[in-house]
Amino acid sequence: MSPVRSVTYVSGRTEIAWIWRIRPPGSKIHASLTIATPTNARFGVMPLEPLQITDEPLEAEGQRVLRLTGPITLTNLFEFQDTVRADTSRALMLELSGVPYVDSAAIGVLVGAYVSRQKNGRVLALVAVTDRVRTTLNVTQVEKLFQFYSSVTEAQSALGASH
Repeated sequence: MSPVRSVTYVSGRTEIAWIWRIRPPGSKIHASLTIATPTNARFGVMPLEPLQITDEPLEAEGQRVLRLTGPITLTNLFEFQDTVRADTSRALMLELSGVPYVDSAAIGVLVGAYVSRQKNGRVLALVAVTDRVRTTLNVTQVEKLFQFYSSVTEAQSALGASH
């Protein structure tokens, strides 16, 4: 019997399982793929965690901090995207110490925010970025777009002095 491999993808309430069987060399079909939507199978599933956004007021005029807690993924990023798009501060700092990971949709939102703010002479700073998120930004080759700071205080000082 050929070994069976499977992977599960979950988005919202939709779950899709890809199941494939590797066939021995020499057979006409080397691999077969079955796509199924099981009703009760819940293996390999990441929980859908909410993203919390806390708007922290600052005394410095023209600066704003959004503290994010939770993963930023396609399933939860729309409020974040709307908040960033609506922001008119001169310097927006995203405090990411509570963000364990981001997906490609989140990276798209961050890059879009960077581009929009750059076009309008405004700044986007990423603060206290976790190693996993920083590595993701590096691997996707967008890390060079952003200004990184280890703390809100450091970002405030740097952005206040340079802008």
